[in-house]
Amino acid sequence: MKRFVLFTAVLLACAAASLHAQAPRKVLLEEVTSSTCPPCAATDPFMQKVENDYRDKIVMLKWHVNWPAPGNDPMCVIFPGSVNRSTIYYGNGYAPHLFLGGNTDMGYSGSPIDVQNIETGIDNVAANLSPFTIDISQQIVADSIIVSVTVKSVGPLPTEKDLRLGVVIGERYLLFTGTNGLPAHDFVVRTTVPALVPATGALDTTAQYPTFKVAQGGSITNRYAAKIGSTWQTNQLFAAAFIQSIGTKEVFQSNWTIPTVKIAATGSGLLTIPSASPLAFTLTNTTEAPITLKTNYSGPGIPAAWNITLSGVAADSSITVAANSSATISVNSTAATNQNGYRPFSITFTQPSKFYMGAVSGVAWGKNNMNIVVDAGAGTTKCTTVASAITASGTEYTNTTVVVPAADFEGFFDSWNQFHTVVYNAGATVGLYSDVGDWPKLAAYIAQGGHFLLSSPFAITAYYNSGIDSILQLFRDNFHIEPTPYDNTTPWSSLIGVPADPIGDGINSTVSGMTTTQAISPTDGDGVPCLQDENVNTVGLHYMNAQNGKTVMLTFGLENVKTADRNMVTKRIMDWFDGVSSVKTSDVAADVTITNYPNPVTKSTKFDYSVTDRGIVNLAVYDVLGREVSRVVSNEAEDAGTYSADFDASHLANGSYTYVLTTGSKKVTGTMTVTK
Repeated sequence: MKRFVLFTAVLLACAAASLHAQAPRKVLLEEVTSSTCPPCAATDPFMQKVENDYRDKIVMLKWHVNWPAPGNDPMCVIFPGSVNRSTIYYGNGYAPHLFLGGNTDMGYSGSPIDVQNIETGIDNVAANLSPFTIDISQQIVADSIIVSVTVKSVGPLPTEKDLRLGVVIGERYLLFTGTNGLPAHDFVVRTTVPALVPATGALDTTAQYPTFKVAQGGSITNRYAAKIGSTWQTNQLFAAAFIQSIGTKEVFQSNWTIPTVKIAATGSGLLTIPSASPLAFTLTNTTEAPITLKTNYSGPGIPAAWNITLSGVAADSSITVAANSSATISVNSTAATNQNGYRPFSITFTQPSKFYMGAVSGVAWGKNNMNIVVDAGAGTTKCTTVASAITASGTEYTNTTVVVPAADFEGFFDSWNQFHTVVYNAGATVGLYSDVGDWPKLAAYIAQGGHFLLSSPFAITAYYNSGIDSILQLFRDNFHIEPTPYDNTTPWSSLIGVPADPIGDGINSTVSGMTTTQAISPTDGDGVPCLQDENVNTVGLHYMNAQNGKTVMLTFGLENVKTADRNMVTKRIMDWFDGVSSVKTSDVAADVTITNYPNPVTKSTKFDYSVTDRGIVNLAVYDVLGREVSRVVSNEAEDAGTYSADFDASHLANGSYTYVLTTGSKKVTGTMTVTK
């Protein structure tokens, strides 16, 4: 008798434990979107990252609405119930918009997408275990899709009385270029079962989805059918189901028929040409059955000489990932020499039925890319103009200069230390941003001797207007500029170089489109004005630190300099970055010359110069602040001829110096670098 009582108690305890068990909750993500909405297109790359990172935790549905262009989104025209889901049920009237788990409103219209915030929101919702499980399957029969849904109770039932079982038919991947320019759309809702909008067009705002009840610890199985629309792609159809409270809108559980295969890069997605090591992508299958995927590599515009290959796949380009396991494919380059250029590539994954499972993308990046023009807001055309001017500065810049979008440059490179010169062409934007790590990268770059140019007519004022001293300090530390407001009433057009400055000496040109004046004020003596406008405002300033890391700040774009002078102005900057000696043009007679060798200088150098008329000759050396540090020739009366003068540079600190030869009314200058 005692054994029986004990056995019964054990059974009751096990039954009680099973009733209080909980299941992992898959989070329903619902995005309100439209192919006519430009911000929707802008959010898509960010959402694709979320979708891929959290494929094992989410069910994704995208409801297409008729905003902002009524009648122009074909997905909405075919199924206007998407509008009803957004407006009537969620009370939302704008796109893009994101809801997590029904009752967590993530918003995000009209502002930068915070991927981390969305993923944290998913984690928070998923942390609440579910009292239900959902098993779902589908099959295509003739002209219909048949969906079977089994709901099991695995824990205490929610207190909400009005629970509904939503069933949705969607299309995984749809190629269609809307007016917002987005060429493809994923997880498109095609219809609900039963449809929110009946065939009559009348809307039942109370029914929403059919009610459902399941006994504590029990289960129910329902089958649903939907007619396949004439525009639907049969091999892209999927079914999703979710349990939602009509009152609180909380979604207690969701699931879909898309197999859970996460596809992720193990690195930044950057493949150098030639590559030191392959770029690997990992496919993780979290289902209970193996899955076979077909791969398709695409790299339009990538030269054949880059010799990029895909490995880890079978002869037919397929790869099989075992149940609850992972597999890796990789791309590699065995180019014979270092290359120049920048080309994107992608790898798409489909099931044998052509059902789209996802894709990864990367960039093939030539190792010869040393001078980077970052499109930080100016646009591709203007940045290409700047890149051409850099290329014209010297043969060493040929096939080493490339234009890169800011998002790619910021995303692919944690460090800029491999580059010779980085130019941020910001146009009418700030250009440098703290939230994407630009400033820390810049500080580390110039600390190790890197050269950086920022052109923006608005950056300094934008930072000044923040009023936050820690932000203002970024300009002081990296450029030795004191942020100030700009004059929004005084236009300017003349670009005038500061005499005897290694960049500005002799420059006399014009710029276009400068309707306001952003004057630059040095923070201290290390910030050196080099270019001015006709109002005697400084519009260009340079700085060099003890490690020879150099920065130049311009409040205009190099592309706006008069075409005839643009290459010359750009060359002055590039030469100063390199410490190259060059003859300047401040009242220079062609027959008065000076050079020095060796340059760079370690201990001493020799000046060779020539004069054509008898006169008083002076030769002096100046530091970057314009201070005379040595007089090599002092008030010597010399006849026409060629002369030499030895110079001991052992007392000079490492850095760039300007030397100036004057004779009568003639003057010629050059630069040299001291490196010990």
